[in-house]
Amino acid sequence: CLAALLVLGLPPSLNLIAKPPLMEKGMFLVASDSLSQTPFSHTVIFITHYHVDDGAMGVTINRATGKKVSELFPNLKGFNENSGQLFAGGPVQPGALLILARSKKDDNGMERIVADIHFASGLVNLAHILKSDKDRKSIRTYSGYAGWAPGQLEEEISRGDWLVVPADPTLIFDSEPDTVWEKLQKNWAGVWM
Repeated sequence: CLAALLVLGLPPSLNLIAKPPLMEKGMFLVASDSLSQTPFSHTVIFITHYHVDDGAMGVTINRATGKKVSELFPNLKGFNENSGQLFAGGPVQPGALLILARSKKDDNGMERIVADIHFASGLVNLAHILKSDKDRKSIRTYSGYAGWAPGQLEEEISRGDWLVVPADPTLIFDSEPDTVWEKLQKNWAGVWM
């Protein structure tokens, strides 16, 4: 390959092969076919927290449970058709309530992950989010999360279990969440590590 670059007169430092993006919060993990016989089959996980020494955490964005948050918490008001679904965020602490929201401004109790995507947890924060921001574009609620010990996610990525791609906020709040994995597969075909 180096010889071909030299023959063509291209500098050897020219990188013709795309490097995988660095793992960091705000990325998508797209399950590869090697996970097809696992609970992570066809999942897309949005990484909400990542540190090489602490591990990683994220929520599965494409697994709607079929339950409405308003049915589970009838006193909460402010959900629309898209924001009212409860999603299965992952197998860790399935009783935990986690929230992703699009907002132009930072709110107390919310952590900006990337662009206008914020993360929060708990019923109190959800109630506050529903009341406080009239400019809020979208809200998604999750039961549980996916988590990795230090080094575990990096090992799974190097094994080829996950494709790491920059998150697309529109896909997090896609009105057809069950199609998100296929959309990412189509857009990123051939980029598997």
